[in-house]
Amino acid sequence: MSIRLNRLRSLDEFHDYCDRYAPQMEAHFARVNDALAWVDDQNQTRFKAFSYPAGRKVQMIVNRQQVEGRWIRNDRESFVCPKTGLNNRMRASIHLMDLVADLYPDSRIYLTEQVTSLFRAVQRQYPSCVGSEYLGENFSPGMVNAEGVRHEDLERLSFADQSFDLVMSFDVLEHVVDAHRSMQEVFRCLDDGGTFMWTAPFDSGKKQNTVRAVVQDDEIVHLMPPEYHGDPLKPDGVLCFRYFGWDVLDQLREIGFQDAYVLLVHSEMYGYVGHPLSFVVAKKAGL
Repeated sequence: MSIRLNRLRSLDEFHDYCDRYAPQMEAHFARVNDALAWVDDQNQTRFKAFSYPAGRKVQMIVNRQQVEGRWIRNDRESFVCPKTGLNNRMRASIHLMDLVADLYPDSRIYLTEQVTSLFRAVQRQYPSCVGSEYLGENFSPGMVNAEGVRHEDLERLSFADQSFDLVMSFDVLEHVVDAHRSMQEVFRCLDDGGTFMWTAPFDSGKKQNTVRAVVQDDEIVHLMPPEYHGDPLKPDGVLCFRYFGWDVLDQLREIGFQDAYVLLVHSEMYGYVGHPLSFVVAKKAGL
């Protein structure tokens, strides 16, 4: 299995990682850029990799935009498998859930999204997977709209204690007002031995979280210029309240997780290319 999984638990360990792998990463970027030197009108590339969800080697599609005459690509959201429609981050998420959690076909999984191709792919593999979206203040946690989409608020989930073996949340925690309360809710809903795997903007060079906005007296106070991220249900995007730093691992341990680490993922064989993908993994103690 040609995949590099680096479990890091502190900023110091990250600095050691950078010193150790910098030459290899430079060589990697050179190989990927060479492979992407040719892109046709349909964004088809000559870059081939094994798509874990598809179970076969495919020719990846690269998403790119032309800005001021230059082609710009977002490696994290690019390299789409044409067989599944899943990009770099999504394919790695499905791969990692099988590597970091002890799962069975009937494992109880909660994913904090429901209208995405990633949710559909996970549910095909694990039929009991539950998904949700944040539908707004007019909905109560657990309500389902006319399209069959479930509403949940990560700060006050409707699920009973110890409902899930795995909770996954991708690019959500930066948008909630109280991330600490949200992580407490996930801990409550996880069964003993359960796993919480998530992503959010993570500043690997900083120890402290970077707070961009807060809510005071029911009003949003911007501490930095407002930054909005894409959302499948909100065309104007969603406000980003924070970037995370290494201190978030201490916060997870204080909540009660037995272990917490940042997982840096890289594999040319599986098409997890560009800068290593960052996932936060927190483990609840088993019986």
